[in-house]
Order: sequence, then C-alpha cells, then structure tokens
Amino acid sequence: MTLPNLSLGLVIGLLVVSAPLAAQTRTLATQPLFQPLLLAADDYAEGWEHFIRFDDGSLLVSHFMISSMGPGNHRGIMVATFTTPDGHTYVIKNGRKRKQWEGVSGPNRIGIAKHYVEGSGHKYRIHLKNNTAEIDINFNAIGTPWQGNRVSLSEPDGEIYQDLMFYAPYLTATGRYRPGKDSGGGGNESWRLLTGGQGFALRYVTSTGIYKLATDRLRLTTLGSESHRLTADLIKTTDGQWRPRMALWVNGRVRHQFGAVNIEPVWPNDGQSHPKDIPQSFTLSATAGDYQLTGTLHLNPLLHRFDVLANMGILDRLFIGAFSAPVQSRYRANYQLRLSHNGGSQTLDGRALVEYVQINPR
Repeated sequence: MTLPNLSLGLVIGLLVVSAPLAAQTRTLATQPLFQPLLLAADDYAEGWEHFIRFDDGSLLVSHFMISSMGPGNHRGIMVATFTTPDGHTYVIKNGRKRKQWEGVSGPNRIGIAKHYVEGSGHKYRIHLKNNTAEIDINFNAIGTPWQGNRVSLSEPDGEIYQDLMFYAPYLTATGRYRPGKDSGGGGNESWRLLTGGQGFALRYVTSTGIYKLATDRLRLTTLGSESHRLTADLIKTTDGQWRPRMALWVNGRVRHQFGAVNIEPVWPNDGQSHPKDIPQSFTLSATAGDYQLTGTLHLNPLLHRFDVLANMGILDRLFIGAFSAPVQSRYRANYQLRLSHNGGSQTLDGRALVEYVQINPR
C-alpha cells in the first residue's frame, strides 16, 4: 500500500514526539549508516535528519524515518520542509510499507517513494521529488561522526532511552530545486540553484513516550569557518532538567563533551512567556570536567517556524491530539560564550544554525 497523501498529523506525530525505547546501549558509529536496525518493538522508530541553510536564505529540513508506531510495522516515512527567501514553504511528504521501501534501500542508501539520501564517508546526496517540488542536494560532511550520551529516562512502564549520532556534525552543500505541478510548476520548469549551504545531519534510534516527559528540544551547530565549533542536541524533561548532549570541537575533533548543561530562555513581553511565544535568546552554562562554558545564544533572525496544528485538517488534529502539537522554530543565531579553566578563560563567539522545538506550547 502506498501512502501518497500521508496524513500530516500522523507524520508529525511520529517524527517529532518520538522518544526512546529501552535496550542495550547501541554504538551507531559502528552500524552501516543507512541500514535500518528494524527493531521488533511496537513503539520503535529510527531516522535520519538533515538541516541545511543556503546563502540565499533558503532552508531545507528533511527527515527519513522507519517506524512501527501506529498500524503496521517498519513503515517508511519522509517529510521535508523547504523554505525560500520570499517566505514560501514547500511541505513534501510520502510514506511506504516495508516491502516497498526495502528494495530501494541498503547500507549506503535509504529510499522512500521517490525520495532518498545516499552516500558514504564524507560525500552524500539528498533527492526529494513529488508533485510539490523536486530538490537535489549534494553535501560534504565535515568532522568525525559523533554520538552523544544516551538520554535515558524512567516512567511507570519502565525505562526509555534515545541514542543519537551526528554523522555530519557540520556540512557544506550545493544543490538545486524546482516547483512541482501542485505548486505551480510545469513539466519543464527550470532548475533554481542553491549554493553556500551549511548545516548538520544526524541519525537516531528512538521509541514513543518522550512527549509525556519532555517540554523542549534544542539543536545547534556552528556556522562559518570557525576553528572552535559547538554541536548540541538537548532535551528538557518535565522535571525542568536539560539532558546533556553537547560537544565543543577544535579543528574537526571533539575537545570537550559537556556532562551538565543548563539553558534558560529569555522571553519577550517583559520576560513573561505565553503559549507559542518565541524566545529572544537563551543563557547557557555547561561543564566538562573542570572546564565551564557560559554565555548567551541570541535567536535572530528567525528562518522558519512550523506550527503543526496550523498545517493540519480536522482529522489530522484529532490524531495529533493523542500525542502533542509541536512548534518548530529554526534560526540563524549568534552566540557569545566564554570557556573557563583553572582561572583562565577564552572567548568563543560565533554564528549557529538552531532548531528550537516546543513540544506542546498550548
């Protein structure tokens, strides 16, 4: 069964609120990158995500996922948003049963419908195509793949976890796109070039449940040619704690992994937060042994905001109500940080690509 009109509510419910499944710690770096693990658990999911901003201001966020949540097992789902400089957003999505996606996938490729990501080493390609748009991207991964600490939480039914690896802690990209017939494009629509892309790519293994325990998620990677880079995927649980998964890179290698991280949003409206407000900035503090990192992350400008409920019909809303209604905000941010150690300190200022997700800001 093909799913060309896959419910956006189902897609987002699976993609954003998915959370960890209990099992032995898994080192993703030793697994074939695009070979799904196909775990037996009913609530399991795994996926590959890509965040790329181009020099004209275009932003691509794509997510390939294999999931056993809901009806059926090991379904393949792809959902992507592509936002152009004029503010137009293309939402591209399709789903396929296992027997349909498995034949076009392998250790170096995951394919769902006409969409795929493939490659090895440091060179990769993303190709997305349906009646909404066609997008073709080549990217180079920079930096050694890095798997952060496992996020492990407890709930009444037992322990849940998440394993996550940045297979491209930083990447550079070029590509092209053209609108499909459902977006006003024609069969011979000219390609529009994309250059100067920067971002990151990751792989995760996860299961359901985190929407019951988590309120926020923040991801970032440093942009530009800085010798010192930050990479982070942070989850805030309902007890108010940020689960640390953050590293400082120096010349392409991890120098510090932070075992404790705390970030606090600075809100508009005189510091009072309201549902769906966008923070103006975050204050950050983190420790790695006797090193301490402190400073501010300024979220400006906003590149794209994807409000799930605003993009769903009535049936989608009924489904997503059983999970959560996330708001995903993507930024090109600036940060001013200071790394301190044994009485000395070093200034670390830079720019970053940031995604901040409010799990259920209603």
